[in-house]
Amino acid sequence: MRLIAAAAAVAALVLLIACGDDNSPSTATPSPSPTEGAVAPGQQTPNPDACTRVDVIGRLVSTEGAAGHTFLTLEVSGAERDCVLTGPPEVRWYDADGAGLGVPFTPSAECGHDETDYVTCVFPNQVSMSPANASPAAGATTAVRAFVSVTNIDVLVPCASPSKQAHIVGLQFPQVSLDVQVELPDDIEMQTCSAQVDLVGYGPVLTGG
Repeated sequence: MRLIAAAAAVAALVLLIACGDDNSPSTATPSPSPTEGAVAPGQQTPNPDACTRVDVIGRLVSTEGAAGHTFLTLEVSGAERDCVLTGPPEVRWYDADGAGLGVPFTPSAECGHDETDYVTCVFPNQVSMSPANASPAAGATTAVRAFVSVTNIDVLVPCASPSKQAHIVGLQFPQVSLDVQVELPDDIEMQTCSAQVDLVGYGPVLTGG
């Protein structure tokens, strides 16, 4: 009888361990609670100091060239407030209806640390812009200029399809989603199917420039 009672006690103990205690704490990992104000991966935090479309305007300063080669000097100015341009810009081309033409461009080499001639190199840093009717803050400017070379090479590389005429050139600052567009005169040739475009220079306009 004692053996039977002992066996029954052992069996009950094994059953209790197998079933577990309903009051024991759960070992499941809790779901993390969302962090207030967290930024999703890949999402950029807006920069309140960045120049926007309402802050600046673009204009064509001058054109030079002949026989399939055109050199454009473009300017971004007219800041309504102190703001920053995060560059350098990318060059974009559009038809008369504003549709992008997808012509690639090649940026020039970055300017050296002591370089101040931005006609032949690209200023790599952000530029602080100030309104023209106010004295620029230290290190700021009222305008930046981009120097763009366009070479139509359709004589050497015949176009497989009819070329589309570019009517608008845009300086796009991708880090702040700013595209400053400038309308081109009708006499400027830009054969989109065979053009070679180079951003040969970019930088702030120096005082008296």
